[in-house]
Amino acid sequence: MEKTSLIADELGDLRALIKTLKTRESELRRRILDRRPNAPLEGARFTVRLRENRHSRFDAALLPASIRSDPLYHRTKTTTYVTALPVKRADQNMK
Repeated sequence: MEKTSLIADELGDLRALIKTLKTRESELRRRILDRRPNAPLEGARFTVRLRENRHSRFDAALLPASIRSDPLYHRTKTTTYVTALPVKRADQNMK
């Protein structure tokens, strides 16, 4: 039987690991971009290439204020987030 608390702990641990991995990925990405290699970077198992992508994006800020503030053009969207926060215990507060 799986307990809810075990699911919560696993989710929290997984998110902490993902944060660590994303930080490391960001560091490596920055180092690669700083070098701006003209050719692919070859490793033993992976090849890294730089690729630029351009696209157009609608900029609502360029619309007249009368349209941006008109409720007729606004929509409400509901999003559900799952958060995982460390549990604060009495014995942790004494340290």
